[in-house]
Amino acid sequence: MYRFLVFYILYFIFSSVGAQDSLLLRDYRYIQQSSPWLTQRNAAALTLYDNKNMAEAELSFSYGSGKLTDISGAPSITNLQAAIESYYRINPRTVVFGAISYDNVSGNDMTGSVFMQDRLPFDIIEDSLTNAGRKHRDTYHLTGGCGYDIYKGFSVGFKADYTAANYAKYKDLRHKNKLMDLKFTAGILAPVASWLNIGADYTYLRRTESLKFDTYGTNEKVYKSLIDFGGMMGIVEQYGNDGYTDKTHEMPLFEDGHSGSLQLSLSHGSFSLFNALTYSHTTGYYGRKSPYTITYTEHDRDILAEHVRLCYARNALKAFFDVRYQHEKLQNRMNTYRGLTNTNGATHYEYYDEAETSDKCWRNLDIDYTMYLGIRHELPTWTITAGYHWQQRDLSAYLYPFYRLQQLRTNELTATVTRNIMLPKGVWSVTVNGGYQKGAGDPYKDDTFVTPSNKQAQPASMEVMLWRDYQYLTVPQYNIGLQMKYSFLIPGTRLHTHVRAAFDYRRASITDETPSGFHNPDRTTFTIAAGHTF
Repeated sequence: MYRFLVFYILYFIFSSVGAQDSLLLRDYRYIQQSSPWLTQRNAAALTLYDNKNMAEAELSFSYGSGKLTDISGAPSITNLQAAIESYYRINPRTVVFGAISYDNVSGNDMTGSVFMQDRLPFDIIEDSLTNAGRKHRDTYHLTGGCGYDIYKGFSVGFKADYTAANYAKYKDLRHKNKLMDLKFTAGILAPVASWLNIGADYTYLRRTESLKFDTYGTNEKVYKSLIDFGGMMGIVEQYGNDGYTDKTHEMPLFEDGHSGSLQLSLSHGSFSLFNALTYSHTTGYYGRKSPYTITYTEHDRDILAEHVRLCYARNALKAFFDVRYQHEKLQNRMNTYRGLTNTNGATHYEYYDEAETSDKCWRNLDIDYTMYLGIRHELPTWTITAGYHWQQRDLSAYLYPFYRLQQLRTNELTATVTRNIMLPKGVWSVTVNGGYQKGAGDPYKDDTFVTPSNKQAQPASMEVMLWRDYQYLTVPQYNIGLQMKYSFLIPGTRLHTHVRAAFDYRRASITDETPSGFHNPDRTTFTIAAGHTF
């Protein structure tokens, strides 16, 4: 009798999908990831969307604590997010995509970079660990795209991606940031044959992050910042009426440029192959482009990226093998200038030869395998993923005749398993994930092009930040995580609702005494969320 009861319960849990409402047998992320065309920036490919209209909205809150963060992280941080996105076919020829999100982040005892962006031509870091304070960031993101089938699958599309953000520190030396990031894309899609699709797109990119430094009230304390050209080497600047941290002007870091991409997909039977190749070139500067203001630096950025996916789909099984590679090169130059005063007493600036201050390169390789098993309607019973992620960062910073080199490599292995347990009134989703990361390389290598004179001082450096960044990327660390999600229909409605809770723990092994002061740091993050799929 006991064995019969256990068998009946297990049978009821794992095979009761027949009683399911079809609204619960839909997974937004599964549908979105099923076709690589849907995650490309080429909106013309939206016309390939062949599922029912669907949207997902979610509100989430997370709290993280622990010392295992990068140099700009916080020992404790809260994050509130709200997002909604949707695919909608208006008519047989037109498909639109839209997404809007809000991200609210607050952290205590924060220092490090004053910028919101990463992979910068140079950085500004407060040259003191005693002035750490609370920071807050609000980010607003809006994306909209439309694909239109002109004739027998030949399609055109347009997409706009806009991000605005505000960022502030609430302890001296204070800074207020405003970010605007805009991408506008126009693309085409041509079905050359029933087994071959070719796409192409062009994107204009424009990004500005403006900084304004300030102190509270009258303060005689001296504040200094490190202008970091790479590897925490650069020049120390005192906060005042000029320079990178000029308190009298709002200083923009500006960048714009162009990007193009080609896409191709082949299909034969149960197999399909997708390939996308993208190149972008942008230029930018820090300061103000005017005869009466100073442009401190200028930079160039080139990015080459490729994505290849091999897909196998048959019956209730679907598997993807993704390979992504990106090569990014960034060069920064510091302007040399002098100020001249005309007869009217106005100061203008003359510029001379530029001095190269940094040459940076990032290489990223991501190899991921995803398998969906027991697919019922648009919900897999099992989702299994495994990945290998590699990054190499090469930094060269120059302040003639001195230079600093740094090469760091990071290797990471990840695995995730999700089981959807289908019940008569809802779906339980249990996700377990884990990973291991380890890096290699030397913190820095200093040298000179020629023997410096007695009057040439060594460049400034921040040893604590240098070692913290080095250890965060290279020391062995592991993470484990668990997520529980329950999806159900609100009684009396057709509204597909879900609630979820997640836990993630990461720990690093640092036993050597180093200037960073870290010793076996860890980090724990808790997340709760609720949302709708409709």
